[in-house]
Amino acid sequence: MMQNQELTIIQRNSLKSEKFSAYSEKKHNIKTKSGGAFFFHETTFDSLQFIQCNYKLLKEEQLQINIEKEALEMHFRLDGSSGAYRSGQPLNLIKGSNTISYLEDYRQDIVMSQTQTGSFLEIRIGQSHFEKLLSDFASDTSNLFSGTVMTTTPAMRNTIAQIQINPYNQKMRGLYMEAKMTELFLLQLQKSNNHPHQKSLSFGKMDRDKLFHAKQLIEQHMDQFLTITQLAQLIGMNKRKLMLGFKELFGMTVYSYIKDLKMEEAKRLLLEEDKYVNEVADHIGYQNPQHFITAFKKKFGISPGTLKQ
Repeated sequence: MMQNQELTIIQRNSLKSEKFSAYSEKKHNIKTKSGGAFFFHETTFDSLQFIQCNYKLLKEEQLQINIEKEALEMHFRLDGSSGAYRSGQPLNLIKGSNTISYLEDYRQDIVMSQTQTGSFLEIRIGQSHFEKLLSDFASDTSNLFSGTVMTTTPAMRNTIAQIQINPYNQKMRGLYMEAKMTELFLLQLQKSNNHPHQKSLSFGKMDRDKLFHAKQLIEQHMDQFLTITQLAQLIGMNKRKLMLGFKELFGMTVYSYIKDLKMEEAKRLLLEEDKYVNEVADHIGYQNPQHFITAFKKKFGISPGTLKQ
């Protein structure tokens, strides 16, 4: 990364380069002239690049990203509130949103808003990989993956957490990350196919911010079952607009999102923290363990006890 007087320039080398064939990890920190900073952790191997970045910006920053060759890019905004512009088109990359884009423009101009807690995961997929992924689709991939902003589902969040925790050594780490990349790609593709002709949100920016706040409150209070009435009161929106707006913006009802989030967290607690079924039920807000068992089996097709075994 380098800078000129007006903007920060990020140079991304072609994933076809020989240096991307072997597994490597590197960390580097970049300070902007305004006093902001980017903290990068980059993992590259076999034409794949995983970029985990935490950053803070004291004011709005202009970025220019240069790439040597086209690539498929998956971008997941994990924390912070930041608006961006890519090739002149606005992208509202707010916490809990993601995009998948086929990048063939060799220059991207982006504006990122001031934030203290910015964080994102970016996965760049070189030609040899994305040709395999897209082999069942039309050759004009630029129309299929135009950078439409989607909401990050609980299943995506769980896969991202697994990438960040990755417990394996170098060779196994690469295989594991490649598998998780494919999993994320399929989840994004499924989300995109569910809304092939998604229209722009018919609510204003203030209402949309309130809906993202509702989503954030649900995620912060997974040990409770927040009702529509409670959420509407907390965000200052009437119940009808909350229900319609949440479904339009996030592609699922409030209730469905709460249940999906709880079930994904329950699965993680059972497998990764080896908790008992009753403990998990209590942790995610089920007073009756049998109700939890029924909901879990409906979601995953298997009881939580059987999953542990």
